[in-house]
Amino acid sequence: MNIWDILICAALALALAFAIVSCVRRKKRGGCCGCEECSGFCQNCKK
Repeated sequence: MNIWDILICAALALALAFAIVSCVRRKKRGGCCGCEECSGFCQNCKK
């Protein structure tokens, strides 16, 4: 593996870590409330 392969792998690992942290924080807050994904009508928003 050269340096570019290592940098790409590190970038992917960092992106995955941020995605996991984001999911954990969202679950702790109780889901979304009016986000673009659900427009505020999902079960998590209870509307």
